[in-house]
This record gives sequence, structure tokens and C-alpha cells, in this order.
Amino acid sequence: VVSVDMIDEHWDGAGRGKRERREVETFEEEVEKAAVAKKVPPPKLPKKPAFSRWWLADEERIRELYAIECGNIIKNWRRSLETSKAGGAAKLLDNEDDDAAADNGGDAPETDEAGEALPLTAAQEKEKAQLWEQAFTSWSHRDFRQFLRAITNGGVSRHDYPRISEAMGGSKTPQEVEAYARAFWERGPSRIPNFESYEAKIQKVTKRREHARAEAEHCLNKARTCEGDPRFAMA
Repeated sequence: VVSVDMIDEHWDGAGRGKRERREVETFEEEVEKAAVAKKVPPPKLPKKPAFSRWWLADEERIRELYAIECGNIIKNWRRSLETSKAGGAAKLLDNEDDDAAADNGGDAPETDEAGEALPLTAAQEKEKAQLWEQAFTSWSHRDFRQFLRAITNGGVSRHDYPRISEAMGGSKTPQEVEAYARAFWERGPSRIPNFESYEAKIQKVTKRREHARAEAEHCLNKARTCEGDPRFAMA
């Protein structure tokens, strides 16, 4: 029997899948009845997606797709229950096509040879795969901390990817660092908590480094233009 806690775990914060979340309210009761009747086993819902903030993943959209996927699985199971009771073929209700289309962002769900709705359409499966590919799931918390330390300590420019890679101990190549850095500045404001504090610190050390460079260039130019011993001319 699927507990309320398990249902809650699979259905929080899913965005566009609101209709499916409402349907799951009676899911536990239906599962219990099916278990007693021993007719149709309850469906196994896919594992809830988990995220780490430094992955820079589009968590909201991935959760929306997850809600749609679970909703279609539950609908297929409910139709199977109805089929078992009626002893006939599974059949969509008159208004179910319209409801399913609304749940899938306006597109009717695709069906298999048996007429059951696929958990996700081909386009949604492709989108989900692309969203996970765009996430930096290979980056550990240690990688993230080393990256931040490298660009906030003032010794390395945030655009100097080879030196950032070196400062990270070589755990990521310069190419990997560049890809992550670009995503960090593009997606960070909306996907990393307290991003403003990181940004402010980086801006501060960047200004300090630029000021030190300007002072060094000024001294160098002064030395080049002075006569005699530059040490006395600069005093």
C-alpha cells in the first residue's frame, strides 16, 4: 500500500502538473481497494528527481515533467482498474482527452499499441534528457567550493579558465571550467541561493585586482619616462 507520505514525497512543487497532483488525493484509497481485490497491482512511480544547487539545473521544469509523467502513469492504472471491473478493453472517458491535453501543456498524450497514454510524449522525453544534459551533475560540492574559492580570492581572473582549473587542483579541465563558469553567471542568479553575495565578493576582488594592476602600470610608465635612477625620480 502506498502511504500518504510517499504520495506527498512524489507530488510537491511540480508546477504545470497541478491536475495530476489533485488526482493523487484519492490515489491511496484506490490502491487499497485494488490490493484487497488483488486485481491490478498499484503502479510504481518513478523516483523523485533530486538536485544539488551547484548543478545549475532547471529544477522547476524537470519537476513539471515529473508530475506529468506520474499523472499519466496513475491514469493508465485507473483505466486498468476500470477495465478489470468491466471485463472489457480500456477506454478513455469522453472528456479525458481534453483533460490529458491540458495536463501535457496543450498536447494530447501519445499512446502505445494498447491505447495507454505514454508517461511522456517523445518531445517531452527529449526535453527532459536535454535538461539533465545541461545540468552539471558531475560537479561535486568540493568542485563547487574550489571554483568559488578560485574566483573570489582575488588572485585569479574569473575569465582565466586555465588558472582556475589549476587552482581547483586539476579536477576539472579548462574547457569544463569555462562551460561551468558561463552557466554559473547565466543561471546562477535564479538557481543558486545567495548568489548576490558571491557576485558582490567577486566584483570587490575584481576591482581590487584592477586597481593594483593600474597602479603597477602607472609605476612602470613612470620608471620608463624618468631620467637617471628611477628609484629617486619616482619618490
